[in-house]
Amino acid sequence: MDAEQNSSKKRGLTWSDQETKALLSTWGEGKIQSELDNSTRNTHVFSSIIRTMGGLGYLRTAPECRQRIKTLKRNYFNAKNSNKLSGNGRTTCRYYDELEDILGGRPAVTPPKVKDSSENHSSRKNSSVECSEPEDEDGDMDIFQQPSTAVLLHVP
Repeated sequence: MDAEQNSSKKRGLTWSDQETKALLSTWGEGKIQSELDNSTRNTHVFSSIIRTMGGLGYLRTAPECRQRIKTLKRNYFNAKNSNKLSGNGRTTCRYYDELEDILGGRPAVTPPKVKDSSENHSSRKNSSVECSEPEDEDGDMDIFQQPSTAVLLHVP
């Protein structure tokens, strides 16, 4: 097998700029994104994508579209993660703006702000907590329990 045949088995046909933009436009539609989010099997969604692409004059298979989207997402996430690191200049990738429109507001990409619960634990590391005694139904301490003056240390 010569080098040309061997390389064709590893890589599919190159995607043109217009073809990639058509795929991003089709894949980025709200209906398609919703269907992908709400299904565990997405074969029918990619069938819809290739039908739309075919209507635009681009003949691709579902695995080719899936792989192209996977590659685009990987490049986007690599650029996005690089931008989070201190000291790095702004990094982009080809089709970054289009991918940001599709993926940028998704929780997996931009998680909602969550209070760090470790702050509560670290501030209580050396604090002590007084132990209160249980009361019976009328609000008095049970006569069989002795009041305690013990102090418990909270150790996470």
